Amino acid sequence: MRKIAFFDLDGTLCSGGDLHVSLEIKQAFQSMRENEIEPVIATGRSFYEVHSIY
Repeated sequence: MRKIAFFDLDGTLCSGGDLHVSLEIKQAFQSMRENEIEPVIATGRSFYEVHSIY
């Protein structure tokens, strides 16, 4: 069975109004992938605003 975890971008993964994801969150996402869980960012922002942060 495939496992997927959805995360909100603004106010959850990014705080303070900028589009910066911390190193800790990136490491947590990598750990999830290693454990066969696919992290997915859910946002109302356009692809062009967020594609470089993931």
